[in-house]
Amino acid sequence: MNREINFWIFRFCAPNLPTNILIDYHTNDKSASSSFTIRGATIEKLIEYLTHHQFLHPRFVKSFLMTYKSYCTPLQLLYLLIERYNIPEPASSYLYTEQQLKKFRKEYVQPVKLRFAMIQINQKFILDCLEY
Repeated sequence: MNREINFWIFRFCAPNLPTNILIDYHTNDKSASSSFTIRGATIEKLIEYLTHHQFLHPRFVKSFLMTYKSYCTPLQLLYLLIERYNIPEPASSYLYTEQQLKKFRKEYVQPVKLRFAMIQINQKFILDCLEY
């Protein structure tokens, strides 16, 4: 089954806008790398950053898992995580070669799915789902 990404349907690819995420960027004084703090976001953007293919922020994961019940139920989160996990492949107009598709799968799909697994393994989240 060839599922191509339609950016209007796959809600975890929306560009960062003031209407869906508020981020404070700050530079780390000890290195040239910059970091950021999410001040507010839609649930879709929170899940996108929770399972982001490039950024892994253990503090954010911990904070998210401690607070998510204030804006969604465990089952709603589970359904959104499953939706995030099922990443459709980009339209053929975006990727021209098999090599580009392999790179997309390796550098985008695999990290997202690994982060998804990390959330699913979290004992607190599993207990929340079972209790709900």
